[in-house]
Amino acid sequence: MRGNDRGGPAAASRTGRPAWRGGLAAGAMLSGLAGATAVAACGLPATAAAHPAVAHPAAARAWRVIKRVPGADAPAITAVTATGTGRAWAFQSTSAKPAAWQLTGTSWAKVAFPGRSGDQVTEAGSSSARNVWAFTSLPGGAGRALRWDGQHWAIARQFRQAIGGAVVLGRADVWIFGAPLAPGSGLGTWHYNGHRWHRFRGVGELTGGSALRAGSVWAVGGKTAAHWTGRAWTTTSLARVLPRNTRFCRPSADLVYAFSPGNVWAAGAGHCEDERGPFYLLHFNGRRWRLAFRSATYGQPLQLAPDGSGGLWIPTVAGFPGRFSMLHYRAGHLRRTVLPRPGTQLTVGVVGHVPHSVVTFGGGASYPANRPGTRQLAVILRYPR
Repeated sequence: MRGNDRGGPAAASRTGRPAWRGGLAAGAMLSGLAGATAVAACGLPATAAAHPAVAHPAAARAWRVIKRVPGADAPAITAVTATGTGRAWAFQSTSAKPAAWQLTGTSWAKVAFPGRSGDQVTEAGSSSARNVWAFTSLPGGAGRALRWDGQHWAIARQFRQAIGGAVVLGRADVWIFGAPLAPGSGLGTWHYNGHRWHRFRGVGELTGGSALRAGSVWAVGGKTAAHWTGRAWTTTSLARVLPRNTRFCRPSADLVYAFSPGNVWAAGAGHCEDERGPFYLLHFNGRRWRLAFRSATYGQPLQLAPDGSGGLWIPTVAGFPGRFSMLHYRAGHLRRTVLPRPGTQLTVGVVGHVPHSVVTFGGGASYPANRPGTRQLAVILRYPR
């Protein structure tokens, strides 16, 4: 949900959706995970609040499931976006056609959505209730951008590669990025100005973005961090921050969230065979990038979204077919958050923050213990209760 979908003026993006959805369809066996290892945390500032008036979430607050959606073909909620606590969208992907659910007030209703058979909704963003975007991929790699104008969904553009990340600032200001792994690799960085789409070359394969405003957009991909100044992209190498590539691992920064020009966070993974991880959390203080955390436990981050009080929500998946965790970072501490059901019965792969609040929506799937795909339900969650 990153004006924009996941955190007001600054938006986080996510990539890697096909990986975790595929794990569900294949029957992922999930288990609980333990803490992370702090690296070079000394000297990193506590995260500055994006909206100082909002208090930090109390320990008693928790995630809860607010809607269950039954269906065939292993349904799961794979993208969420919101512009208010009573205005949100959740997108349900299956091995058949996807579906869109709209929250108005306190009720969720299914809305006609032009999804194709095999489409997976990989990203969503919104700047208002009348400007909502959903982005898809097909197993073969093609992607589409679709827009809700307040009345109906329409196709805005088709692409040859899957769309992994996006930033929605307005009706005439939309950025999209590829995914860290095939089929999204090769898409490049695109911008929509309300009339046409333009591809920016020479900035590498960026995979996730976050905007402070129209003239200040951050993006990462591979071992590159990039900043859009309103006129051009400037790039910075992360090769000294991330480990080198090896035969079995290709570490990269995949997601980014910017609180301010001097407080930017990026998350990535080692993408090692049979592990997905290790998990990496990087920080930019306005002068240079540093590695803040490394964990062999948590695997690959699926999204990076604000919590409304200066912290971050980070759903992750480790190993194959997949072990899922919901991480929460704030003020130098990274911890695994308790979800309403055990990890053997619930996955949460996406989160979307409501601007100017501490409310966050989440999405995933629930099923009988250790039996994903069997009587599986798509689930929508909310934090706090």
